[in-house]
Amino acid sequence: MAGEFKVLSALCADKMPGSKTFDKYWVDGTVKRTFRKSIYAQMLVKKLQCMPLGETKDLEAQYTCIVAEITEMQSDPTKCPAPEEIYAEMCKGTVIEVEKKVVEVKEEVKVNTPAQQAQAKAAEGWTEENLTQLAKQMEAFPAGTGQRMKAIATAMGMPLKEVDKKVSAIDKKAKADAKKNKKK
Repeated sequence: MAGEFKVLSALCADKMPGSKTFDKYWVDGTVKRTFRKSIYAQMLVKKLQCMPLGETKDLEAQYTCIVAEITEMQSDPTKCPAPEEIYAEMCKGTVIEVEKKVVEVKEEVKVNTPAQQAQAKAAEGWTEENLTQLAKQMEAFPAGTGQRMKAIATAMGMPLKEVDKKVSAIDKKAKADAKKNKKK
């Protein structure tokens, strides 16, 4: 469902720019709370994809009716015994290709933000290259340097939390090793 919510949010921004009713906050709040099955979220996306472009105010009015209809379907299963069939029927409608391209471009832009690149880098784990770079940065910013972790994280392009955790682990291991060598 998270993918459907992303697409819906992007479609709302593209089809109804400047809308105070159907924007990313609406998707993140109302839609996520209300729509518990992905089929209904898919219906919302499909209906918005099939709506022709026009004035935001007119599209908001049309979309309000669509949202009410799909919400009612979800809340009363007797009115919608086979949502998959209804969705399949919706899929036969015309989808404006431009909207798909816009959504894809927005997804690319989101992935390329520095914060997301840093998170992706951290998610990969600590590679040999990252550890080598970390060692160099730890030498460049020795212990006692003001805002050391922030400087290292910035230089590496990684989240502060991840760098702090790794440097703390390295420092802890070095102290343990020094203590061990001292006993010998």
